[in-house]
Amino acid sequence: MALIQLVKIMEDGSVDGRLPDDELTLEVCQATSEIYKSNGYEEPWLSYLAMVDGNCVGTCGFRSPPEFGRIEISCQTFPEFEGRGVGTAMAKALVEIAMRQNHNIEIAAYTTPQMGASTRVLEKLGFQFVGLVGHQEEGEVWEWVYTRSYH
Repeated sequence: MALIQLVKIMEDGSVDGRLPDDELTLEVCQATSEIYKSNGYEEPWLSYLAMVDGNCVGTCGFRSPPEFGRIEISCQTFPEFEGRGVGTAMAKALVEIAMRQNHNIEIAAYTTPQMGASTRVLEKLGFQFVGLVGHQEEGEVWEWVYTRSYH
């Protein structure tokens, strides 16, 4: 996997001042713009397109700006790029962004309640499994937490 570059999805759903030209990326950017309306738009706590060699390979971001010293991240690798380390690279980049802003921030992530690619990514990056929790949007999920104190 080549180096991943995160590109900000702006408040209006544009990227680098223009709308994406492929349908999937355009849908992601438009949905992100709608989420910003309810969750806020504050840099660097944004959503990003993950780019490798000029290709959009996935999307990742922060659910909203931090609240009470805690932030939630999520990542989605586009199907044709799964199994290539994209999810790990995106999650690692988000952790680095969060830690640069606040070394004491707690970073949460949620997965379906089963072992899989997402859980392996989080374990690899040092997230600690918390347990089964109810999530306001996802239902019952596994919660994972990363804090500097774990490392």
